[in-house]
Amino acid sequence: MSATNILVFDKKNKQYDYQFMAKGINEDYHIGYVYVDKPWYSDESNWVYYIIEQKYHGSYGASYEERIEVYKDTIIPFSQKAEVLYNQSVGMDTVLEKKFDLFDDKKNNQVAFIKHNDKIPNKLWDDN
Repeated sequence: MSATNILVFDKKNKQYDYQFMAKGINEDYHIGYVYVDKPWYSDESNWVYYIIEQKYHGSYGASYEERIEVYKDTIIPFSQKAEVLYNQSVGMDTVLEKKFDLFDDKKNNQVAFIKHNDKIPNKLWDDN
């Protein structure tokens, strides 16, 4: 049994506030802001792409930013569909619900249940 992430379904699949997702050189997905290192003396083929990822540690909300090198061709907007892809990459199932209701026993709130090894049902979202 894998862990499950419950999300309120967003039919428009809007990008989360300026967030992107990309695969790092270690083949893991990373989520954050895109930063492109563009030295003035090099052409575009030598630019290096990074995701600036927020890391949390300790207590009292202590955090820092980490710059992670990523592959340019894997950068995508971080939206609900991308979050499902991320969940699958870490072995997590995803439940999409019409509204978040922790005490709904009827199960009529569920839009989709996507297992970590299922194909993502792209037809659910309007952006196809």
